[in-house]
Amino acid sequence: MKTKLLFSLVLTGLFISIVPIPIAVAQDYTTWNLPEGAKARLGKGNLTGNIVYSPEGARLAVASSIGIWIYDAVTGEELALLTGDMLFVYNVVFSPDGLTLASGSEDKTIRLWDALTGEHKQTLIGHTNPVSSVVFSPNGQTLASGSWDSTLRLWDALTGEHKHTLTGHRDWINSVVFSPDGLTVASGSRDKTIRLWDALTGEHKQTLTGNMRGVNSVVFSPDGLTLASGGADKTIRLWDAATGEHKHTLEGHTESVNSVVFSPDGQTLVSGSYDGTLRLWDAATGEHKQTLTGHTRGIESVVFSPDGLTLASGGSWDDRTIRLWDVVSGEHKQALVEHTGVVNSVAFSPDGQTVASGSGGGTLRLWDVVSGEHKHTLIGHRDYVLSVAFNPDGQTLASGSYDRTIRLWDALTGEHRQTLIGHTGPVRSVVFSPDGLTLASGGGRNDRTLRLWDTATGKHKRTLEGHTDLISSVVFSPDGLMLASGSNDRTIRLWDTLIGKHKRTLEGHTRGVNSVAFSPDGLTLASGSSDRTLRLWEVVTGEHKDTFGGVGSVAFSPDGLTLANGSWDKTLRLWDVVSGKHKQALVGHTASVYSVAFSPDGLTLASGSYDCTVLLWHATPAATKNATVRISTPLLQSPTIGDKLTFSLKITDGENVAGYRGTVSYDSDVLRYVESANGDYLPEGAIFEAPVIRENQVTLSATVPAGESDGDGTLATLTFKVLAVKSSTLKLFAVSLIDSAGARSVPQIENTEIVMIDRHTIDPTDKISTTWGRIKTMDVFQNYPNPFNPETWFPYQLATAADVTLRIYSIDGNLVRTLRLGNRAAGLYERKSRAAYWDGRNARGESVASGLYFYTFSAGDFTSTRRMLLHK
Repeated sequence: MKTKLLFSLVLTGLFISIVPIPIAVAQDYTTWNLPEGAKARLGKGNLTGNIVYSPEGARLAVASSIGIWIYDAVTGEELALLTGDMLFVYNVVFSPDGLTLASGSEDKTIRLWDALTGEHKQTLIGHTNPVSSVVFSPNGQTLASGSWDSTLRLWDALTGEHKHTLTGHRDWINSVVFSPDGLTVASGSRDKTIRLWDALTGEHKQTLTGNMRGVNSVVFSPDGLTLASGGADKTIRLWDAATGEHKHTLEGHTESVNSVVFSPDGQTLVSGSYDGTLRLWDAATGEHKQTLTGHTRGIESVVFSPDGLTLASGGSWDDRTIRLWDVVSGEHKQALVEHTGVVNSVAFSPDGQTVASGSGGGTLRLWDVVSGEHKHTLIGHRDYVLSVAFNPDGQTLASGSYDRTIRLWDALTGEHRQTLIGHTGPVRSVVFSPDGLTLASGGGRNDRTLRLWDTATGKHKRTLEGHTDLISSVVFSPDGLMLASGSNDRTIRLWDTLIGKHKRTLEGHTRGVNSVAFSPDGLTLASGSSDRTLRLWEVVTGEHKDTFGGVGSVAFSPDGLTLANGSWDKTLRLWDVVSGKHKQALVGHTASVYSVAFSPDGLTLASGSYDCTVLLWHATPAATKNATVRISTPLLQSPTIGDKLTFSLKITDGENVAGYRGTVSYDSDVLRYVESANGDYLPEGAIFEAPVIRENQVTLSATVPAGESDGDGTLATLTFKVLAVKSSTLKLFAVSLIDSAGARSVPQIENTEIVMIDRHTIDPTDKISTTWGRIKTMDVFQNYPNPFNPETWFPYQLATAADVTLRIYSIDGNLVRTLRLGNRAAGLYERKSRAAYWDGRNARGESVASGLYFYTFSAGDFTSTRRMLLHK
């Protein structure tokens, strides 16, 4: 086996020992299953779910933020990466014969894969919330799935046919398992119960209670006589599977128990916990046998190899390692540590040969741009790395962190050189002056200052004050005479760097400014904001020049003709700076894009994402694909305020691409979006995702199985409410389409106008139709902004009047806040004045910490759960 040694520092009392850990050498996986337009993927994403052995024990499947990784279970070598139009994968499982792999995902679907070829076979649709657990019956004929929608579903594993929906749990389901004889299904839920079901009929048989908090994991012993459960109350409980009688409670973990598993001989039970330890127990007596340590943070998943000799454990979001253990001796055998944390910042070295990324866990990574090889991991920060920047000579790398420090590193060797201390809050942005002699840094909410540092000595030179909220971005002008800072206080400030004097404040954004960038000639400043706009400013006068419809981080190309921005909608967008027109959308990340950077030659664009990867893209626009977009407009007879009308969005594409995402913009002074529905002629198996609603825009997504016909091309129907009747032209004034490969379509627009004169509509055609309707379903949409700091809004819609409640939970299942919105009438609650609102505080009025949170929306009998990220 090809290995290298990582020396880990282990503290024992006052002594430090150095322990060598073998790590599998990285393979050439950087170009596997790339999205169109991408050159390489740096990093494997994060661990988002379980790990599982194949039946023969030769392979390990790992659920991650970008797909499913398949490893050689002996050498640790990467064998395959299975990706698709899916979000984070939460659970994977092999069929008993090892020929099929099933996965449950955040996108509410279950996917079946050919485990030998990696080919996607089928998508099972039915759950209304993320799928947290999937499992095959012992004979491989039935698949059971558990979801955050509080239901279990039983499927025919061969045909994909839905057989039963099992209801009864009052909160999301974390784990499902079949008994060894295949006659019983057990489910563990956050509602603190375990339910047993008849696997053939779906009938509820029994409910096991006694857990003080949610049940995270359930498993039957090999003989089927015992059921074990791991819970958020830090305990493992053993139950008589026949009678439901509670037999033992095993205590010792200091945090939530996330996973439990029996050894193949049934004699040992192993538990993995957020406390970072694995514990081995005697399955008969409940006696604690051994504790295995090595994970630096929580453990999400544990599994035995089929021969029972090896134990594999998968770390949580902030640990990111898979570790293999010798069961007999408890010795740590191997670690697969290439999985990465959230990428908050990316930067190219001046020669364009290296990309630096800053991420969660306090680490920086250096990557070779040509080969994609991971060169160095820089460890020293004690919290998230929020910003990275190279010195102009390429010799020094600076990093700003949530731990309030700035660190300077040797960019060639990765050696730590110096730590700069002075900020009283997180350091959100760092940048070198063009001559390399000065470093500027921007502080967080508890600091709100800009600081200038001498890079040779590390001495603090000057503090610039004036912003009233956190400073998210700082940048020097190309001549080094000016510094621009963007803040959450909605302003951009320009500073004279020689005397430290405030020169000008640029105002216009209606929410916080996330990113600022100077054009190469220094005459234009670009800013990206949470208000979903990109703005261009004249630097000399401070005059506002142009506004684009983007959001997030911004970067100019070296020639100054293209502006790139990364967005919370998972895309990168390229804009023509001169015309302001949208040039291209790059689609491939599975989560928000936090940072973008052009290479010095302008040929490569790097993007860092919440999906824990860096993607390298060809910066030149890809060839576009032709498509015809038809919007059928309704005939209005004597329209009045309050009338509802529906537009049908149709697409015809001879190339039959696998999916589309379309954004329709409209005049909000005249129309208000009410609802949308999937088209009647999408083929069977097509997925119509919930719309993303923004001011003046509705974005819809449809995925069509490869090889299927688009039917008549109807993507969706969008219903609007008339707010005003004018003797003028009413337009859906922009339609943009992106296919599944990320190429922007060139639309031919037909019938995009309703011409209203007096009381009737003129010039009807056979393409014009009328549809009257109302909101037909209950739903809650993704909060915005997301990630957020410190406040966010939750849009929702009600088909009928209902009592509305929103509950916020921490990642470990603790209730943080309950927002009771009272009885609300049927309607759409999408704008800030109507949507649910959270100020980032708990029930005691205290600001909560950064991290992953879940929100559960309840309206009458309807409940839905989504996740969000608070990132300070």
